[in-house]
Amino acid sequence: MSATGTQLTKGQRMAAEIAEQLGGVAVRSGSGGMRLVSNAEAERRKLIDAARAELEQKEQAAKALDKEADATAQPAKAKKAKRIPAALNLVPTPKATPPARVFSFDFKPLKLKDGADIPATHKQCSRCKQVLPLEAFASDKSNKRDGRYGMDRRCEREARQAKLAQAATPAPVKKGNKKKAK
Repeated sequence: MSATGTQLTKGQRMAAEIAEQLGGVAVRSGSGGMRLVSNAEAERRKLIDAARAELEQKEQAAKALDKEADATAQPAKAKKAKRIPAALNLVPTPKATPPARVFSFDFKPLKLKDGADIPATHKQCSRCKQVLPLEAFASDKSNKRDGRYGMDRRCEREARQAKLAQAATPAPVKKGNKKKAK
């Protein structure tokens, strides 16, 4: 039995013997394990533990003083909210809509076949070839030039309906390609 009244395990006894032979100290670590450290490290750890204990005592004393001060302090009076007359109660204005996005071009502006420039706020439809404002085209994040689809919304809708109508009609059966059964 040790001096503290607890019995050492075989591993603890072996660690203490090795520590004596090597000139170190066996220190508890983790969940009941032992670690071999030098005498200087053991002294450093003792100093750190003592400083932590002292700091913890000071913090507990400060908390106790704070609790006493809170208990003796008078609660502050709550201010009454001022009532605004109905005539002065203004309704907040709605948020302003952000300005339309204007794209900056780092390359040559678009031109029509006759050589006329297309303004930066307009675009030519790839289907009907009309020059329309950018708002007439649906947004397309993958289009790096202006962020809009190539066809305007009306042409896009017509193309979609034509594609659906074509898919709904059955394909014609060719009569001349049948093989004769023997």
